[in-house]
Amino acid sequence: MADFRVKHYEYFDENGKVANEYYYTQQRIKFLWEYYWKDIKHEECGWGDCYKVRTKFETIEEAKSFIKDVLCPEVPRDKSRETEVAIVDCKDD
Repeated sequence: MADFRVKHYEYFDENGKVANEYYYTQQRIKFLWEYYWKDIKHEECGWGDCYKVRTKFETIEEAKSFIKDVLCPEVPRDKSRETEVAIVDCKDD
């Protein structure tokens, strides 16, 4: 079974017309002995408050690319990373 999937969301207004449409990704998670699908989310902040929201894409190609380029290689998201790049010793002039 796949670890990630892409879903399509559509909201129809009172006239039956599509008012909002996007793609989003989910990850298959195991909790105890059962599997379930969890939305991939990111943090947005505004007006002094932060909250998690579903990460949305306009096309299925963008969603698939996100899975292949970010989720599969486990690139950090909503995090920072520090890497030591050099050590300078004042005695070695």
